[in-house]
Amino acid sequence: MKRPMFAIYDVKAAVFANPFTAVNDKVAARMFRDAAFDQGQEISRNLRDYTLYQIGLYDDSRGTILSESQPVEILSGFDLISEQVAMENPDDRTEENITKVVSNDD
Repeated sequence: MKRPMFAIYDVKAAVFANPFTAVNDKVAARMFRDAAFDQGQEISRNLRDYTLYQIGLYDDSRGTILSESQPVEILSGFDLISEQVAMENPDDRTEENITKVVSNDD
């Protein structure tokens, strides 16, 4: 079975973390979201620095990996912060307010 492979990119370190597989990009996005809001995870402390990408396919019956020609962005930490602002303040979703939350995310 071919399964999509994903990796989280750290903009400050300029590297991708170890890859992982998931059933599809929605499940990978849920895994990223869970890590982002788990205070025990590094990603939660500097969320704006991380982005989830699909990087290829893993064929578990052949043990082969097929890379994407370019990583495909699935979800960024900034997107998650924007979602959080929208849920907490549905009437106050301006770019300025989202930027305030992001700049306080140090």
